[in-house]
Order: sequence, then structure tokens, then C-alpha cells
Amino acid sequence: MAVSFSAKERSGIITALRRAATRHAAVVGMRKTTVDELALEAGISKGAFYKFYPSKEHLFLEVLEQWYQSILDKAAQALQANASLPPRQRTAMMLKAAWRTMREQQLLRFCQEEIPLMIRKLPENLLQAQYQSADEFVARLIARAGVKFTVTESEACASFRILFLSLLTASEVGMYYEKALDGLIDAACDQLIRND
Repeated sequence: MAVSFSAKERSGIITALRRAATRHAAVVGMRKTTVDELALEAGISKGAFYKFYPSKEHLFLEVLEQWYQSILDKAAQALQANASLPPRQRTAMMLKAAWRTMREQQLLRFCQEEIPLMIRKLPENLLQAQYQSADEFVARLIARAGVKFTVTESEACASFRILFLSLLTASEVGMYYEKALDGLIDAACDQLIRND
């Protein structure tokens, strides 16, 4: 007999599934995560999982898009809070806020290692509607600052993306990582952004 969920139950289950997927993405990745594990953490059966998502890849795509959105939201808040600063400093504050949000939810490794598999398993029309590559995301983030570059936008995006990828080495760098990255972001903004 099929179980129906109330709107409130559905909302709670979706939240629990997203939380479980976020944790698994950060800790073990999508490949090593089963639908059984996700369902168990959400307090539902494996069969009930499919009432919410056609596959685990659909759930992980949603988690990825929510992560991107949380980063964009923090970046927008930083831009607003620093609106009176010159373009270089304002952009540096925005990028630092984005970086800190990325660091809070450790999904960068998931982005680097798991997205190619996820993309292969999802329908093309869904990817066109929802998925944005890391390059597209960085370009969208930087576009929010509304600045002019001393280099092409593609070069600036590549430079900032390299800085964000340094999150993968944060533990090896150790206690000076945050201060070092702040300095690198400041220097990159000084070099890449026109102050007019």
C-alpha cells in the first residue's frame, strides 16, 4: 500500500534528504552514497525516496544548486554591506564572503570529482535548465560586482577560480590558510579590477 505524505511531512523529508545528501557529498561523495543511506537518514523507505527524486543524482544536483545559491546570497550581502568601498575592495569583500561560505559547506571536492558522473546520469533537458558549470558560476559571481577588468573576463574568472580551488589544500596549508587566501584575493583584485 502506497504511503501518502502531507505537505508538512513532504517538506520535512525533502529538508532531511537535502541535509543527508549535503553531508554525504562533503564526506564520502555521491558515488559511495546509496539511496538506502539517504532514505534511512530521512526516515523513509527506499521506495518512498523515489516519490521525491527520480534518482540520487537529481537530489545531489539540487544540493549543488542550493550551495551555489547560498554562495551567491552571501556574496550579494557582502556587496551591499560594502557598497561604499571602491570597486577593488568591494569585490574582494564579496569574494572573501563567497569563499567563507564555500568553506563552511565542504562541497568543492564533490564539484571537482563527482560532477562528471552526475552529469552523465542526468537528462540533458534537466541539465540545461538547472546545471551551471563551475566556470559559469564564477562568472555569475563576479558579474554581481559589476566591475571592469584589466584583462578579459575569462582570464579574471580563471584567476578567481584558481583561488577558490585552493580550498582543496586548506588542511595542508594549515593555520595560515585563511590569512594567506585573503591576501591573495586582495592582490588578485588589485591586479585584475580597474578602480574606476
